Amino acid sequence: MSDVSSDRPAPRLSPISMLRDILAGCVTGAVSFSITVSFAAVVFSGPLQSMLSDGLRMILFGGIVFALTGATLGARTGTQYQTQSVTAVIAILAISRMAAGAPDVPISALFWSSVTIIALSTALTGVIFVLVGMARLGHMARFIPYPVLGGFLAATGLFLLNRAVSVSVPGVETLSEAMAHFRLWAPPVGLGILLVLIERLTGMRQLLLWGIGLVALIAHFGMALLGADAPSGEGFLAAAQTGLLDHSPFVWSPLGGAYFELISSQAPLIFALAGLALVAALVNASAIEIELGRNLDLNGELRRAGLANIVSSVGGGLVGYHSLSLTKLGQAAGGTTGWLITASAATVFILAALFGVQFLHLVPVAALSLVLAYIGADLMYRWLWAERSRMSAEDNAVVLIILAASALFGFVVALGTGIVAASMLFTVSYSRLQVVRNAVSGALRRSSTERPEADNVILSDHGAQTLIFELQGFIFFGTASGILRRIEEAVAAPENPVRYLLIDFRRVQAMDTSAVSTLRKLRILARQWRVELILTGMSDTIFEMMNWAENTEGVTTYRLLDEGLAVIEDQILETRWGADAAQEASPLTALLAEVEALGHGGLFQRRDLAANETLFARGATADSLVFLETGRLAAVVETGRTRKTRVASFLPGAVVGEVGFYGDIPRTAGIMAEVPSRVRILPREALEALEARDPELAARFHALLAQQLARRLARTTALVYAIDS
Repeated sequence: MSDVSSDRPAPRLSPISMLRDILAGCVTGAVSFSITVSFAAVVFSGPLQSMLSDGLRMILFGGIVFALTGATLGARTGTQYQTQSVTAVIAILAISRMAAGAPDVPISALFWSSVTIIALSTALTGVIFVLVGMARLGHMARFIPYPVLGGFLAATGLFLLNRAVSVSVPGVETLSEAMAHFRLWAPPVGLGILLVLIERLTGMRQLLLWGIGLVALIAHFGMALLGADAPSGEGFLAAAQTGLLDHSPFVWSPLGGAYFELISSQAPLIFALAGLALVAALVNASAIEIELGRNLDLNGELRRAGLANIVSSVGGGLVGYHSLSLTKLGQAAGGTTGWLITASAATVFILAALFGVQFLHLVPVAALSLVLAYIGADLMYRWLWAERSRMSAEDNAVVLIILAASALFGFVVALGTGIVAASMLFTVSYSRLQVVRNAVSGALRRSSTERPEADNVILSDHGAQTLIFELQGFIFFGTASGILRRIEEAVAAPENPVRYLLIDFRRVQAMDTSAVSTLRKLRILARQWRVELILTGMSDTIFEMMNWAENTEGVTTYRLLDEGLAVIEDQILETRWGADAAQEASPLTALLAEVEALGHGGLFQRRDLAANETLFARGATADSLVFLETGRLAAVVETGRTRKTRVASFLPGAVVGEVGFYGDIPRTAGIMAEVPSRVRILPREALEALEARDPELAARFHALLAQQLARRLARTTALVYAIDS
């Protein structure tokens, strides 16, 4: 997935669409302002309650910076930025710890120490965002598991529903308190949920604006009916924020009144806040991609958010970044033009910050409660109902676990819980993958060495003595134990009197320490089973991890699987024939002797080859058959300008070049002598002469070669069948 924002055709502007975009921006700006003010009220509470007015101005400064960032840098995509609750929670924790650890510190010193911690955290977060964006590591967001994103979004929905209740009834903290004020919050929250259900079930859209208009109409109509008997500002945003804004003089005191001992004691929390903000920002950005159905330049988003945080830190603002809820709200309210929505939102936010509650006195609190409930219900509907059929039962469980953790312990714990749960699911799922690519016996899997047919018969009869396991992928603790168990079962099978256990690592990318520890047990088990352990294809890294270099007792290693197979075959044949005993003459050798005895030997050309001498090159015309009498030949292919790779070996009694000869195709590989060798060469015209002189003998010759080719093909077919099954 590219990091470049998807280029979509710009929507066509009309008076109706522009009005809808402006209204959507005004709604998001009002919501953002209300949330920012709420964060300030929470951060500067308790011992800092008396400093709330000064603290609010600093938090609002950061809010203005983020609003302007959305209106300028985020205008193209419609992404909005906002001070975030997660970082506000960490700030509250730091302030509480400072206040508890230094009860005698003056309020002013505690205030400026808190402001300094907030500013340092915001600046550090901004620098980290910029560096990660410059390093182009924003794609890390796309590695976040889908159910973790779903759980995070569902938890966001629950948080917004709770926020909808608290907006209608400030100060509510428990369920019993909320139920005591049911009549105040139930109508707007219930209406928001109802609008979501109607849209989802009927396909209707943009009902939110109609709902906001209905709530505002009812609120103002009720005030008009009550007239002089109506409480001043009751039920409107101004009353909810009374006392938070004033116009008394404020002097910024940069670090002057701070206690640096208190600040340094909270250094771990400052770094934790920056790290948490990075993860949360990446989660939000990835979630925005999913919700809006478009690709974002994640690195660019991080850089923009980083610059905004650096500027915000100058005025003491809280950490902020991309806001999923505001961005989705702009879309849900019917907005289609990103720059018009973000510009309207920034204008409303700045006007609200400059003129205070007077600007928002016409906005009913119930309207904000409706908006929050609508977004929250929409998120929960999607991830708890609409998406359930697209995810597995395990993924749905992760979503529910994150949601429950969020309800019980908060966002931070929920996010960590989700990542842990998803990691466990990944471990279990990956352990089910097939890391044993092939598991066959030596009767099916042979080396590339071409041997006389008598040797092939012996190897087939004794092939069950060899077990071959080819591993692949990443081996970790979840898969290593399965490999060991499968090997134990294969060795213990009564029909397999195993003498050789070969394990090939050529396709293994990496192993973890736990897997290494498990596989080291093979040396001990092989000794108990009286089985020779052969390991092939190990990279230098895996070889060093296995620690075979220090102790090779009981283990034989080879660079290639083919080398290990060839050694095993040599040992089996040596046991059968003896080191120096003469082997039985193969049918082909006997037939060649008969040809010689009948006086047709002159048809063959004998040739002696020195070590490393080439018999013929790859691509040459296949105009002859070659029979190896003594020595050893190798089939080689060029894998580079100078490098040659051996793909097969030939021992005395083997036929060379029959595929190209009978298929009338160029030589598929070059042939060279590995040691001094003697061969018989039968040109095509000589074979045709033999067919003319003695057709019956020539027919037997062709039949014998066809029989060898058929047996080789049968072994290959059996191997393919064993692998596929």
